[in-house]
Amino acid sequence: MTTLASPPAVAHLPDVHAAHPPKKQSIKRVAGASLAGTTLEYYDHFVYGSAAALVFPHVFFSGADPVVAMLLSLASYSVAYQLCVMGAGDFAEAKRRGLVSPSVTRAAIIAFRRERQRAAETSTRVDEAGLRAEAQRLGNRIAQLQAEIRTLERRRVEIARLLTSEPEEGGKA
Repeated sequence: MTTLASPPAVAHLPDVHAAHPPKKQSIKRVAGASLAGTTLEYYDHFVYGSAAALVFPHVFFSGADPVVAMLLSLASYSVAYQLCVMGAGDFAEAKRRGLVSPSVTRAAIIAFRRERQRAAETSTRVDEAGLRAEAQRLGNRIAQLQAEIRTLERRRVEIARLLTSEPEEGGKA
């Protein structure tokens, strides 16, 4: 059974935005940078997609049937698009498995991305049964500590009563 450490007591932290609210200038800068990045990415996909449809069939697949050349060209764009949304770790794993080559199909890349996504999801799932058992264990421990506190409180009251009482005859306290 895994035991969870209780979180440390944290004093109230000051609100950093209360002393230094975000400047409108920085918000505008972030919005401008976001717009620029989105625009460049759209332009990149627009140019690559247009080239895949209009230029690549004639340049790279000129010996093939025009329909097959178009499909191969769009498939190359599709593979490039699927690879560009992967992170560096995923790309390194795909390269290790041999998925970064001209002979790889889009389906193989999509299957790889789904497998990586499932692995990420299962690694972040919470063990509900373990948490319930831990909550039960903590509840039992709290009950034990409360019983011990009651015993200690009774003993403290008894000691206080003995200290304030008059000594009895015969020198007994």
